[in-house]
Amino acid sequence: MNSEKAIEIKVEDHSSVGFQNILSIQIQKDLVGAALFSCRSGTLKVLENTKENDDFGFCQALLRQEIPDIIITNDRDEQLIKVLDKRIPIVEHTPTVVVKPQIEYNTVSGNGRLLAYTAHLVPKQEDTSKRDEANASQWVYSIIGNNCSVSLGSVGALLLYLQTAGIEKNKFSSERKLILKLERLSVLPFLQISFESMQALHIFSDEKHPNMHITSKGKKEGISIFGLLNTTKTPSGKRTLQTWMLRPLQDIDIINYRVKNVQMLLEFNFIEKKLRFYKTLPNIKKIEKSIDSLWMFPSLNDWQTILKIYDNVNEDTLRAIGNIIVKTIDFESSYTEGRTVVKPNISSELDKLNHIYDGLGSFLTEVAQEQSQDIPDYLTETMTVVYFPQLGYLISFDKQKLEQISQQDTVLDTWTKQFTTNEKVYYKNPRMYELDEFLGDIHAHIVDREIEIIQGLKQDVRTHNEYFIELNSYIAEFDCLLAFASAAYENGWKKPLFTDSTDLIIKNGKHPLLEILLGSFIPNSTNLCLPKKLGVGFCMSETDTTSERSIQNLNPRNNSNMMVITGANFSGKSIYAKQVALIVYMSQIGSYVPAESAEIGLVDRIETKIKAIDSLSERQSTFVHDLQQVSLAIRDSTSRSLIILDEFGKGTIHNDGLSLFYALVHYFATLDGERPKTIFTTHLHEVYELAVADGISDLIQWKYMSISGALNEKDYAKENLVFLYKLKEGVSSNSFAFSCALKAGVPIEVIEDAENYKNRMLNSS
Repeated sequence: MNSEKAIEIKVEDHSSVGFQNILSIQIQKDLVGAALFSCRSGTLKVLENTKENDDFGFCQALLRQEIPDIIITNDRDEQLIKVLDKRIPIVEHTPTVVVKPQIEYNTVSGNGRLLAYTAHLVPKQEDTSKRDEANASQWVYSIIGNNCSVSLGSVGALLLYLQTAGIEKNKFSSERKLILKLERLSVLPFLQISFESMQALHIFSDEKHPNMHITSKGKKEGISIFGLLNTTKTPSGKRTLQTWMLRPLQDIDIINYRVKNVQMLLEFNFIEKKLRFYKTLPNIKKIEKSIDSLWMFPSLNDWQTILKIYDNVNEDTLRAIGNIIVKTIDFESSYTEGRTVVKPNISSELDKLNHIYDGLGSFLTEVAQEQSQDIPDYLTETMTVVYFPQLGYLISFDKQKLEQISQQDTVLDTWTKQFTTNEKVYYKNPRMYELDEFLGDIHAHIVDREIEIIQGLKQDVRTHNEYFIELNSYIAEFDCLLAFASAAYENGWKKPLFTDSTDLIIKNGKHPLLEILLGSFIPNSTNLCLPKKLGVGFCMSETDTTSERSIQNLNPRNNSNMMVITGANFSGKSIYAKQVALIVYMSQIGSYVPAESAEIGLVDRIETKIKAIDSLSERQSTFVHDLQQVSLAIRDSTSRSLIILDEFGKGTIHNDGLSLFYALVHYFATLDGERPKTIFTTHLHEVYELAVADGISDLIQWKYMSISGALNEKDYAKENLVFLYKLKEGVSSNSFAFSCALKAGVPIEVIEDAENYKNRMLNSS
């Protein structure tokens, strides 16, 4: 891309750069190169060159994992800049994107800067005959890997940015090196789910102001899974929950670790423990900012924040740190004086200065009596000797009394007037100058010595920086686990069981949000297992009063992992599909799930075709958008994926939509090896006949949402259609659109006209 081409670049504002995560990233010939620097821990992570696809999936996964505050990239790829500049949901964070010239991403320069900035980390060699540069290079590449040429350019741009932004000089004290640790950057195997799918499933939801002209930076969380789970009591706990929900796991050990800890919390007197923990956790404030301030100018509140943890967490290292702070800082005097005051017995020099300062009152009274001998009696009544920091020692008189002195009676002509207030006049005489020279500015000496002591305290506490970061993560993690346990206890959720298979078996699952909103919810089970040829056919059931065809003799443990659901409008098809996806999602963040039981083979990807909202900025039709989502599902899915397609094909004419939908059903039904779990909802009932004709119907579970009270569509006027919201075997032969229209309030005359038009079209075909 030509650097002169018009492109929107954000103005750099280095004043706000603090203890943040800064990511430098570029793409060259479909290879991603990236480097991440944490200002808080001083860790530089470098990515090995990684292949990227057309939808920037890897870059988005990297952003979701690291949640950078600042992103640096070059001006070569406009599409990449647009991807980087998007808001990250759940955490509701939009990184600041800084676009740099391509020349700053030079590989050779990046290599040189990396070696220079990490030279102090290279272990010393016994064989000093080896060249230091070769030594350093060998050590660096043993950590970050040899296949990182593109990332070296990103490293160079990142280090140059840190230098030009003044972070190295302005944000750290002189004794701290910029880079304290060098690591390899890798993207962990999270369950892949798009932001749009998360919104469609109501995993997160912004509650917007009813007035469209009013916007707010701090949006309120609407009805969502995050809102349901978020009973955290600490800022770091909330942020950790956001990142857990942003990055569902594929690591079975971490998932089981979270689930087992939730189980442990629930097993023994949970309510009693919950009340105790909820009383303690709010006392633990946001500690990262307070720890960061130790590198600059900590306030009294920062020290108090650290002590809040000391008071509420029983741990040896923390107790030792807290004892040092309590022993050193006099908080009561500090708040009175408006500065950090040091307690007695910390420094003999400081104690001596304080002793002199504390005795100034009586000493200055003696000096005042001495000076009053040369002053008229009527002035001595209001004469005092005072001390002001920075100004020294002064003699003060009452202003009204001083005005009564005649020129020939006063001895003040030889004194130097310093300043006047409404009530007092202040002078210096030779004796005051003598005190200034002899005693000096006692208060300034005290403050200087206290600053030295507090600086030493800061250095002592700073040595535990990594400990505080780790401690904060443990507290945040516990806060999240307690929130999971609370949600499970209050809603009666159950512990999921994870298996090595690709099967998904849920007994009496429920939609977690609708169950709470509605008060009662009809549960439905799910069996999505490896496909097996069952030789099962359809027959008409004698007890079926709704013209559905039902499957008989189906073995639930030998079901297909592909399901097609038909049924009336409003009958709950989409809700069922969403609840299955949510149960899988919730289990893989380590939460209990709304079901009697759930056996879950780890899922690597959840793909949905569920339109959450229409956006004017997308500039594409709903049908085109649906096709793009289906394309991703076909291209990226594996045997461990879960695909939810809600009424695909409805955005075009009937025959074309039916053809596309059945082609998709046929594709997945006959897919060998990497066949994903799929749930399709549809009103295109002809798809079953096509599947029977092609001999693939027994590879698919055919389900419908049952209703009662209507024998056929002509009975709509009776208004007796009842939705049972229960999933049954079979295929619905009618969507009962007219009955649904009547229940939705459409006038009866319009519905009657619709029936006439339908009959005319059927007769003419």
